[in-house]
Amino acid sequence: MASQIYWVKPTEPQSIRTKPDISLQPSDLIPDWMDFVWVFPGALDVPKLCDALARTLQDFYHASGRLSLDDSTGRWAISFSENDGVPITVGTTALPSIMSADFNHQKHSDYVNEHPYMLNPDPMALGKQPFITLKVVTNTSTGETTLTLGWCHICGDCASMTHLMNSLSLCYQDIAATFKPSFDKYHQSDPVLDEELIPQVLPLLYYQEHAMETSIVLKSLETMLSTTSRIAVRISADQVRAIHAWVTKRTTVPRVSETDAVVGFFSTAIAAVSPAPVRRIAYILGTRSGRPVPESDFTAPSLTSMGNCMQTITTEEVTQDAAPWNFADAMRTSMNYVRDPENLRRILALNSQMLQRPGLVGDYLNLTSPDTMVYINALNKIPMLKAHFGYVDRTRFYLYGSSEHFVSMLPANPTKGISDGEWVADAGGIDVVFRLKHARVPGFWKELDEMMQAVSSK
Repeated sequence: MASQIYWVKPTEPQSIRTKPDISLQPSDLIPDWMDFVWVFPGALDVPKLCDALARTLQDFYHASGRLSLDDSTGRWAISFSENDGVPITVGTTALPSIMSADFNHQKHSDYVNEHPYMLNPDPMALGKQPFITLKVVTNTSTGETTLTLGWCHICGDCASMTHLMNSLSLCYQDIAATFKPSFDKYHQSDPVLDEELIPQVLPLLYYQEHAMETSIVLKSLETMLSTTSRIAVRISADQVRAIHAWVTKRTTVPRVSETDAVVGFFSTAIAAVSPAPVRRIAYILGTRSGRPVPESDFTAPSLTSMGNCMQTITTEEVTQDAAPWNFADAMRTSMNYVRDPENLRRILALNSQMLQRPGLVGDYLNLTSPDTMVYINALNKIPMLKAHFGYVDRTRFYLYGSSEHFVSMLPANPTKGISDGEWVADAGGIDVVFRLKHARVPGFWKELDEMMQAVSSK
């Protein structure tokens, strides 16, 4: 693919140069990459996109920085220079649509700038590299345009990414962005946990308790990708409500949410084809808060904060049969427990302390899931589709990086009618993506079909 690269700086790079370094806490020093794709049915204006990105970087200035290490203190930081910029690669391709069922599991270089796994930060490798990259590709066969964002986790989690992209979309449309990012997460020291409390908290951090050496993690990832198939399921908004009604008839914990119910539903379908009993769910919890809790000495990052405001939590073991209501109860019980400010402080403290272990990787990698566990990343409430760049209800979103038993729940993409060509949005619907061992796939589809029939019959 022939391409051209545009380097974009904030509109006032000299003002960015004077910004103080953003010191990174252990929970922010995560140098692996995520790749996100937005697909539009028409073209993007590249000069306009460059101008919009420059204005967006003026607010989200941490995305224009570079990683630095202070050798005297051993502290990592995001540093700024008026010469630093963000690249936008522009090109064309004649490949199938990135959204086509027989192609969208591939990470082709025409669509995506490959970013290597960097499980440990390296100032020589990362010090000169941008934290985000963008790629605009026009498909000459379909007329679609893809906008791919390579996002280094040092810039934050999926919520941070979505805020930046939504602001970029608004700037592109010459609409004033109302969201103003803050950076308090980076400037808050990670909490500390007393040693005697570690045995109580550690079982909630399965991926820390069972951390693996980097080489073993990479080998495990390669094996997983070669032995599994990508599963993609669409659950409409009506089906989500029906699943919730069906599951909550049997739950015992109050206020089980629709997300809890869908988590329980898919955990049960996966458990049905797992050779070992599925007993626990791991999930990603957002740790931002709208207000401080006066009786707690822990202050959660604000709702506007950039950074990695997330934590992987593991539920208690489900001792009953693998059933949607039992898994949903376990999810809601865990969420209620973790939302207590003191419990959350302890969890974040232990996670930070364990991330500093030499030679080990932390739970943030999420590369392996045992047969006895289902991992959930419920992103369905994060408004990725608002980054539509003017293609309202016609923009689709794609997330790379599914893993075995790792269930990503995303906002349902709009669909285009084959006969009439009209676009139909499905607000409240969920697109579910994960991977399963090849031999388990037929059994999973059979189980899912039977469960959906049970939901419909009720």
